[in-house]
Amino acid sequence: MPKLTVYLKQHTPILHFQADQKGATLRATEVKPKLDRFLLRKLGEGDMEKGREIAKEKGWLVKPKENALRYKLCIKALEEKEYYLAHPIKIKYEGKNSLKENIRKESKIDISTHNVISPSPFFANADKIKFVAKGTILDNKRSKLKDLIFGIKTGKGATLSFLTFYEELNDHIKSALQTFFLTTNFGTRQNKGFGSFTVEKINGETINNEEKLLQKLFYARSKEEQNAPFEFIQEEYQLL
Repeated sequence: MPKLTVYLKQHTPILHFQADQKGATLRATEVKPKLDRFLLRKLGEGDMEKGREIAKEKGWLVKPKENALRYKLCIKALEEKEYYLAHPIKIKYEGKNSLKENIRKESKIDISTHNVISPSPFFANADKIKFVAKGTILDNKRSKLKDLIFGIKTGKGATLSFLTFYEELNDHIKSALQTFFLTTNFGTRQNKGFGSFTVEKINGETINNEEKLLQKLFYARSKEEQNAPFEFIQEEYQLL
């Protein structure tokens, strides 16, 4: 039975609705439907309806009028995750009555200074952090730190395992994966730069991603640099 094992490198945190759960990473329930549609469009040379008809003839469809293709996908994070805090305004994270210590106390989550992404185009945390005066001292009474939504990132990325009975479908998936992950993000606010991954290895073979292309799409060489792209996206989003 044809099998693919794919290693992904994570570039930006994914805003995950189950971030606090052990092993949280990309969800197969999100990746597979997106990948299925991508594979069908590729098969139909840009026309998904045409691609579906071709896939139907090959016996690749789970159901004739649906997009689900006949393969199984399992995703596993490769190491313990780091937590990230995204906020739409510039916030002071450390200092008197610090946000850092209060988050650790209330949510049992430890976030370093470099793991605070602000300003960024994510607004769900805006009403959960309140300050006294002008953003210098945390207002404990009005803040709702237990309700904060966190981003997660694993330094060693994740592995994807594909299993199918169809060798040709297996080859089709393999040929599409690099472009798919270069052009597709995942999780909440994925169209604002969160949840970015690239393919690093397929069946143990290293994939030579173009560094300049990655930098154009979204790439930070260090944690210290990761705020700049999000800040740029936030500024552009506000202008729109």
